[in-house]
Amino acid sequence: MANMIMRVLIILGIWILHCEITESLNCTAQDAEERLVSSLYNELLDGYDSRVRPCVNGDAVHVFLDVFLASLDGIDEKHLDYSITATIHQRWHDPRLTFNGTTTLPPTAYLVDRVWHPNIVIGNAKEVLLHHISDTNQYVTVDWDGNVTLVQRLSVKLSCAMDFHRFPMDTQKCNMDLQSFGLTTSDLVLLWGAQKLEFHSHHMRLPQYFLIGVDFFDCTEQRYNGIFSCVRAQFTLERTLGYYMLQAFIPSIALVMVSWVTFWIDVRASPARVGLGVTIILSVISKTNGVRLDIPPVSYLKAIDVWYTSCLFFVIGALLEYALVHHLSLGTKKTKQKVLAFIPKQGSSSQESAMGVSHGTIESISAPCRISRQHQVIRRDETTGELRTTASAPPLDNKHPQPLQTTSPSGRQASAIGRETSRMQGQEVSTCYHCNSMPGETHVIDLISRWLFSIGFAIFNICFWAYYLPTNYTPEYLTDDEKFVSHSVGNL
Repeated sequence: MANMIMRVLIILGIWILHCEITESLNCTAQDAEERLVSSLYNELLDGYDSRVRPCVNGDAVHVFLDVFLASLDGIDEKHLDYSITATIHQRWHDPRLTFNGTTTLPPTAYLVDRVWHPNIVIGNAKEVLLHHISDTNQYVTVDWDGNVTLVQRLSVKLSCAMDFHRFPMDTQKCNMDLQSFGLTTSDLVLLWGAQKLEFHSHHMRLPQYFLIGVDFFDCTEQRYNGIFSCVRAQFTLERTLGYYMLQAFIPSIALVMVSWVTFWIDVRASPARVGLGVTIILSVISKTNGVRLDIPPVSYLKAIDVWYTSCLFFVIGALLEYALVHHLSLGTKKTKQKVLAFIPKQGSSSQESAMGVSHGTIESISAPCRISRQHQVIRRDETTGELRTTASAPPLDNKHPQPLQTTSPSGRQASAIGRETSRMQGQEVSTCYHCNSMPGETHVIDLISRWLFSIGFAIFNICFWAYYLPTNYTPEYLTDDEKFVSHSVGNL
């Protein structure tokens, strides 16, 4: 038993001693590595001048740029700009920073201000913010062969020259220009790296746009003081039509179709037809002004202007169509009244009998609006000379219809009845002609308009959507081998 306990104590002691030795060796190795890294930093920076570019008397420094697009934050159409959050990688070769390849230097912000790096600016930036969450979001890595990488995380608001000719079926192309600020192409050349641009599709979703692709260009430009290198990433953004379809197109189509209801309303219902037409016109104008608030005022014609102007043309046309129909109706009535005014005054009862007319009372004059016009006769009162309408009984055979007779008044009573008849004549006969004389032209115009307006609006829709709907866009750099870039709208 004592031997067993002795063996256990010996094994335990050996294990404790092994752990202490291992820990001591690890600490020694770590201390040695830390001292090596520190000495490397001191050795690399010893005599290093960060104010001088690499190979100052040699070829230009080639800087390779890669961008990781963290998010597309929004597009402000009124101010013509858009916002992104991106991490920019800048890589170049500095032979002054080469060292033994057995050691790797970790990324550090310590070298940001202690090594030379290119002064690259975003040419079309309005605002640039370097993130300082917990610490400054930038660092430098140095490889053993002298390749240096500067990484910075930025939030940028960039200007975008937008074109609204096809709004709201438009496709905007917004640029991000990375260019040298002080060094010309003889000292610094900017190039896109292997990755160029990396982004994840779920970070690129916007309420009204799809990011459908990115193109890359060389935007090197010559100024009065030299040629400056520049590279450009162009984002192609296609507007989604859902919002404007619900807020603009469908309501305006409904308003135009409601304006056609007036073609089925009686021509005598002037308040209904005019009131409906004016209300629809004001509604279309109100919708037009509401949509235009989303974009800055521009001097050229937009697709939405073409749409609303055409809709306004159709609803105003429906109102003008009623004005024409009403005018033709009144014109026909006045023409018939003029014909009646030229009937000669007849003095003999025989001539009145030949016309099939006779004296009538006030009750007989007010009857025509309730009796078919085929059984109405017109006569001139021999006492007062006024034209009056009397009703005749419908013929029982093919004989000439006989007028309805009442007891003919005489003397003052006849004169009073004649004057009252003349007054009632102006109201009853005029109303009768307006009620019963629906001209053939009026009915035909309304009937034609029902088809003409609907077919015309359908043809306009076909032409409008065929012209303004965007065509399929394929960015030139999208291939199946690209690893991080979305290839189509469906992937976004």
